[in-house]
Amino acid sequence: MRQNILFKVLLLVMVCVSAPAWAQEPFTMETPPADSLKSLPPALRDLLDPQGSSLVTMVNGVKITAMTVWWKKSVPTLAKPVSGPDIIYGSFQVGALVGVLNFPPESTADFREDSRDQKLQPGFYTMRYARMPSDASHKDVSPYRDFVLLSPVNLDTDYARILSLDELMKLSDRASRTKHPAVISLVPVNEAYKARPGIVSDDTGRCTLQVKLHGKTAGGKMKSDVQVAIVLITPERESGGS
Repeated sequence: MRQNILFKVLLLVMVCVSAPAWAQEPFTMETPPADSLKSLPPALRDLLDPQGSSLVTMVNGVKITAMTVWWKKSVPTLAKPVSGPDIIYGSFQVGALVGVLNFPPESTADFREDSRDQKLQPGFYTMRYARMPSDASHKDVSPYRDFVLLSPVNLDTDYARILSLDELMKLSDRASRTKHPAVISLVPVNEAYKARPGIVSDDTGRCTLQVKLHGKTAGGKMKSDVQVAIVLITPERESGGS
């Protein structure tokens, strides 16, 4: 009996010693290479600010780009913003293209997640603004209704068109490959951090990119800058057991 106990203890020690440690350092922000967008259609490339923001970290001594975001040179905005206690970006137009996000091949599955912890494939995705319904299924993701929805770049090809929320959700389902669209939360800007673009990390593991976008109403009659914060890395959500 004693020999069996000693054998189990020894086996446990060997497993712990041989198991590799997954050591990740904090995220930093870098400017992606100039040719990063070369695989995109020229019509889409021309709409984007070429100076994107890459979220970079070191994992076990290896430098990894978790994702890169490029924003449109100008984002469609409303002349009369929508207001509400759970709406931050009421000046944005629902269904409008705001940018592109890329998960490179080296990005691990832990980084290729949306705000619902849905695993996404490497590749390029369009980002369109959405104001999600105020119901329980979305409140458990964020207290705010502001999101961008990701869609495969090869399927979302009519860049100027403003999609209805229903159209956008169906298109985004193709990114998540589930019954839920691929969503990325937009949150209030933390004014204590002045850099634009810049990243804000907290002790929960959340990492947010803060940027200043150029807004433009239909016809270009009104122009204004919009400060935006987007949650690129989300801590694992606790699943409620039943």
